[in-house]
Amino acid sequence: MGEEVAGVTKIVTVNGKLIPPTEIVYDCEVVLKPVVPAFNVVLHELLHGLGLGHAYFDKVDDEWEIMAEEKRPGEPTIYVSTLDLHALYEIWYLGYGGSEVALPSNLQFREVKPYVVELEELKEIYEELHEKYGVLESKVSSLENDLKILEERVSNLEGNVTEISTRVAALETTAERLSEGLETVEFNVSLLGGRLEKLSENVQAINRSFSNQISQLSTSFKQLSTRVARNEQRLKAQKEEITKIAESIQQLSERLTILIIMTAVAMILGAAAIILVIRQR
Repeated sequence: MGEEVAGVTKIVTVNGKLIPPTEIVYDCEVVLKPVVPAFNVVLHELLHGLGLGHAYFDKVDDEWEIMAEEKRPGEPTIYVSTLDLHALYEIWYLGYGGSEVALPSNLQFREVKPYVVELEELKEIYEELHEKYGVLESKVSSLENDLKILEERVSNLEGNVTEISTRVAALETTAERLSEGLETVEFNVSLLGGRLEKLSENVQAINRSFSNQISQLSTSFKQLSTRVARNEQRLKAQKEEITKIAESIQQLSERLTILIIMTAVAMILGAAAIILVIRQR
């Protein structure tokens, strides 16, 4: 039959009609080679024996055609197509004797597999789905465990939020107290400032008084120069004390400024913490 020829079909036709019997010869050595399934070779020749010729194509999308002219290495097991069945209907029921048959527009080309084969394929698909479902079931179980862990973490977070809210409330109370204390300090500072101004005016008046008295009595009361010197020393000591008081007041003012800044920072941090808690909720 020639090299790599798997089978030959001999038919007899009279006026375009097939006349039985038909002779089919197979080369078993070629058929049994692992090039294409032996089933495809046998079915191909049997369909020749029923009057079918070769198809002009080997497949449409994923649907194979058994009557393709050449063997295709690696092809799967192929069954008859709707085109093959329609051609057999044309030949044996309608008496068609032409050379070409095409599918009508109302028929779709597809491979017609036996129910047993389709059931086996469905069984394989079912087993794959069952295996995947088992994997999904285990993943769902794992997700349930993760969900429980998340619920515990959420509960812990809620407890932390409650604790933070309590701390924020305490901070707010502390801030209010600090604000009241700051107002008191500001009031005291203002009082000290007024007193310092009065003291400075008194010192200036005393200086003027002493200067006038010294200028008036310098010529007539020389014996009092020692007393005046002592008075000047006392006045110098008073000035030093006043300077120290002024420095103390300045330091107090700087500390108050730092306290005000720290209070403002604490209030800002408290507000930021409240906003963060509200967002987390």
